[in-house]
Formats: sequence, C-alpha cells, structure tokens
Amino acid sequence: MKGLPEGFALDALIESLADGWDLHAETIEYAPVGFGSYHWIATDIRGTRRFVTVDDLDLKPWLGTTRQSVFESLTQAFDGAVALHGAGLEFVVAPIRTNEGESLRRLGGRHTVALFPFVEGRSGRSFEHGTDDERTAAVCLLTQLHLATGAVDSIARSVDLRLP
Repeated sequence: MKGLPEGFALDALIESLADGWDLHAETIEYAPVGFGSYHWIATDIRGTRRFVTVDDLDLKPWLGTTRQSVFESLTQAFDGAVALHGAGLEFVVAPIRTNEGESLRRLGGRHTVALFPFVEGRSGRSFEHGTDDERTAAVCLLTQLHLATGAVDSIARSVDLRLP
C-alpha cells in the first residue's frame, strides 16, 4: 500500500505499540511495501527494529462481512503463524504477542495492529522463480508447513492445510 490508511492517526499507532507491547518507538517510518496491509518500521531507543502491520478491516471482504468477522479471521491467521513458529517452523515469521498474549489488537473501530520481528531481506517480485536450488528449498518449506497441520488444529477450525 503506497499511501497511508484512510481515517488513521499515527499517534494512535504509537500509543498502541507502547500500551500493547511496551514498544516505545524512538522512530517510526512508513514502509510502502507489501500488498493489502500498511507497514511501518519502528525502532526503539536501543536500536531494535520491529515491523508493524496495520490492516483496514473495511478493505478485506474475503475475510468476513463485518469488521468483527474480519478481525476474527485475521486473528485466526496470526494465531496460526504463532502456533506454527512455536511448533518449530522457524521460517514462519510470527507476530510478537502483546503483553496480554494477543497476536493482533484493535486500533480503533476500523484498524488492527500487529508487531513482528524485523527481518532483513528484499521484497520479491511476482512470478520471480529463482534458481533450481531456491525452488527446491521453497518446496521443502511448503512441505514442512503442510505437514504441521496438527500444530494449528485448534486454531484453523475451517481450514485444512493437508496436501491431498
């Protein structure tokens, strides 16, 4: 998302990071990367960087028909990432839980916020396939992911991740 979210206040985000995660951002910089969510890079006084994701509940109709149902679907997805990472799939970059144990929290009525470890890297491009070794490695990771369906059984009530 190249522009800032509609009806969004940066001060509210900074306050949410402090309240939810005890993250007192020394700097917070908008990162126009990805697709479908808004992102910032927050750096605390120690120089620790975190990746912040904000989602607009009104812009995800495939996840539900109300803001609450979209929030619940996002929570289910983020809780699934936490469970997969906790089951040993270290390649899954899971959100950092809030002080209350949430993977995602509301930011006003329309938005949500999640906090992630900052991972150095570069964004891929659509249909970028890499080398044979990179494709093989990706298939191995996907296999591990699908074999870990049991790790998310209690979370993914309506999703079957098993390979046919």
